[in-house]
Amino acid sequence: MTSPLLSTLLHYKTLFLFLYLSLACSCETISRIKKSDVNRISDKFEGAYNNKPYLIRSNILVTRRDSLTTAMDLFDTSNTLRPDLDFIQIKFNSKGQLNLWYKDTSVFRPITLNGKFSKKGYYEIYFKKEQLEIPPVVHFLFSTHDIQRIRIYETKSDDLIIYNYNYISGNFLFVGDGPSKMQFFFHRIK
Repeated sequence: MTSPLLSTLLHYKTLFLFLYLSLACSCETISRIKKSDVNRISDKFEGAYNNKPYLIRSNILVTRRDSLTTAMDLFDTSNTLRPDLDFIQIKFNSKGQLNLWYKDTSVFRPITLNGKFSKKGYYEIYFKKEQLEIPPVVHFLFSTHDIQRIRIYETKSDDLIIYNYNYISGNFLFVGDGPSKMQFFFHRIK
């Protein structure tokens, strides 16, 4: 039979271990994209890229399904287009919209996406941005988020990085979940 003091210490030890693991597992492990590692994206940017990524970085485990993700999957959130294309072409129009060209059978077809150029050197497209936070700013009582966006970067070696950010979650009091962040790297076709 255990003493009440030992039982209390075991209880606190278990609670401490649970809190430690919760905080350790919720930390972000994806590496940041530094300004010094990328070229600035402007309306003059254009290029052709492989549709399949050669590298994926994630703040969570990369699954087999993630490894099958293509550039078309990331740009076409309606999932109506064929993801099995060999390459995509990207160019910006005079309005600052991204024109994505892909070859469907023997014809090149465009997709036009609205986004914004960032002062930090990337192009950002929001597919969905819905959030409710109570109270605002410090939302510890209640919040819901449904944010889906991509950021487009170009590496110094002219490869394309698509930074996919999905934050579909909510919290009540202090219990909640974090976003899914993945970086997909695509080779430029010379």
